[in-house]
Formats: sequence, C-alpha cells, structure tokens
Amino acid sequence: QWWLKKIKRPMLTWVTFPAYVALFSLLIYYIGFRLRAGNSEWNELHIVDILQRGSDAVLRGRAYTSLYSPANQTYRLATDVTQATLRPEFQGLWGNNSESGRLAVRRRAKGLEADVYVPVWTSQMNVGDWQETGSAPLQARREGTTLTLRNLRDTAMTNVIVISGPSLFRADPIPGGGMVRVNLSVPAEEHPTDFVRTWSASLHSAANQRNEVFGSGSPDRIDDWAGAGVAMSLIAMMGGDGANNGRDLVWPAGLDLTPVVQRGDTLVLAYLPGETLIPPLNQFEATRQKRGTLLRLVLPAAH
Repeated sequence: QWWLKKIKRPMLTWVTFPAYVALFSLLIYYIGFRLRAGNSEWNELHIVDILQRGSDAVLRGRAYTSLYSPANQTYRLATDVTQATLRPEFQGLWGNNSESGRLAVRRRAKGLEADVYVPVWTSQMNVGDWQETGSAPLQARREGTTLTLRNLRDTAMTNVIVISGPSLFRADPIPGGGMVRVNLSVPAEEHPTDFVRTWSASLHSAANQRNEVFGSGSPDRIDDWAGAGVAMSLIAMMGGDGANNGRDLVWPAGLDLTPVVQRGDTLVLAYLPGETLIPPLNQFEATRQKRGTLLRLVLPAAH
C-alpha cells in the first residue's frame, strides 16, 4: 500500500490484494501438504528371530512403530501375545525419557493395551518386544555347500540375503510355499561390511531428523525397510561402538548379529512385505499404513 501511494496508483490495490490472498493460500496449502496434515499414518516393522525348538519354534520379535497424527489425539494399541512389552523409542540424555508421558501401558489377562498421545503434525515412535511359540515361517537346511530355504508362508519372501563367512549372497525371492537353493561355494561379489557401510549415511541422517515436525524429504526417509533392517542387524560392522553418547546409533542387546557371523555361523535374512507374524498392534484405522517383517535365522557352523 505504501508503494502504491508513492507511485500514485492506489487503484492497483484491486490487483495486489487478491494476489496476496492467492499467494498466502498457496503457501498454506504447500505447508499442509508437506506435513501430510489431513492423513494419519501408521508404520509397523517387526524384526523376528526364529529359534528352532524341535517341531516348533520360538519367535522372538521386536516391533518398531511410528504413528503420525494430523491432530492432537490419543490412539489405542493392543496385543494378545502374553509375553510382550511396549516402551517409547527415544531415551533422552542422561536417561531422561521425554516421551514417557505420551504412552500409557496397561497389562491385561492376556497381553497388553496402550494409549498413545500424539501432538498435532508430529510422529510418535514406540518399540515393542514380544515372544511367541509356533510354527517357523522360514526353514533352512545346509548340505555341504548348498543351502535350501523353504518359505512356509503364503506370501512371497523378498530381499533374501545369506551371510556365510566373509561373503554376502543375494538369493532369489522365495514364493509362498516354495523354496530356493543357494550355492555357497560360488565366491560372492559383496562383503557384509561393505553392504552395511553403504547404509551409514542414511541411518544416521534418519536418526538425527526423526523428531522434526517438518519432514525434510526423501533423503531422511527410509522406505527400504528390508535393506535397513539387514544393516541394523549387522550394525557393529559400521564401525560405531553403540555407546549412548548422543552422537552414535544406539541399539539394544541382541539386535546386532555381528558376533554370530564372526564365529562362523550362517545367517539368513528374509523380508515378508505387508505382513506381521502377530496381529497388528494398531486398534484404529489409519489413512496410510505400511507393515513388514524381517525374519532372521541362524544356522550354527556345526550344521
């Protein structure tokens, strides 16, 4: 308005004012789009260790969940698995857990239920541990240098990786109810350490940016859950010490299987897209949903 008066063209206000309205309307729309303001989002990744016990197997799982909310709202989670826990993902400096007030967990006669409060335009991340006994979804048998993998689920398993000694083998996807064979005598072109280190920048970036309200785009968002899960399963090969010093990736005991590889055992990892071995934790409908399970199976060197 000052500029229009200066050039003695006040009538141009009829042009500039609608232009300002349009400009700020587009800006607000863009911010809302970047925040996915109208879409709730639920992500659930399970990393499951298969421990064979005779005809059955002990399934020991870790569930990593992320819940994005377009409003200040409380959501309900629940599971019927008897041996299960749930906790906030973030542990602040000096053990100060700033997220504990947003998660209320209650034990039930069987399993647990929880209320998760999520502030507007933010994501709340939680981690669950569970253990169940049942049939193994994946079986492996080694005869000499031939490894046979059998899929006992109806869904095809993708991103199948076998690590034996210093070699990383990429096997073919295993169709539902099918099997594949891996020849371990063929020299592999990839070393497990090289694979893990290719994920170093992505994992550190995602860890540093995960609590930001405004998403910063694809470089900090990991959509390849299978590859990232394999890298985290061998995270010690990245070179960090896992110390809770605020500058490094931190992982719980048992997540890293580097000692298994170093002692000569064979490690099999297979991704089950869109499925979980236990019922999904979320008891609500989300506009966007994604699930997946990374299976991990260890064959002792003696076998």
